[in-house]
Amino acid sequence: MTSIDAPAVRAMGVAVTEIGDEIAGAAALIPGWEYAGQGAVEGAEVCENSMAHAARFWQITVEGLAGLVRDYGGELRAAAGDFVATDQGAADRIQVAGKPG
Repeated sequence: MTSIDAPAVRAMGVAVTEIGDEIAGAAALIPGWEYAGQGAVEGAEVCENSMAHAARFWQITVEGLAGLVRDYGGELRAAAGDFVATDQGAADRIQVAGKPG
């Protein structure tokens, strides 16, 4: 018989999802990067435009990572729930069948 600690797996799923939320929070700060060097030197406008594009691409990448991490957290929670439901279903079938004679 196989067993897992469903509450622990569910708790891991919650923790992983929270990490995904933290990553998303970090991604939300990235657009501010484009202003970091604003007007620092002559010709900085070119640098600012490049920084804006780089920031946007990084934001997209980090938002994608946040989504993957959140999804994994959801999968862990779902797996824990599925295991509990399957385990309960098996227990119910065994109980209905009774003891072998």
